[in-house]
Amino acid sequence: MKKVKNRWLIAASAVGIHLSIGSVYAWSVFTTPLV
Repeated sequence: MKKVKNRWLIAASAVGIHLSIGSVYAWSVFTTPLV
């Protein structure tokens, strides 16, 4: 059971990292036309 929980923790952290990187990239893309 601990192995499955650890796998979900890794998956959730990977999704969080991808969302943070994607939000920074989207911000850099959207600020240029707005300015």
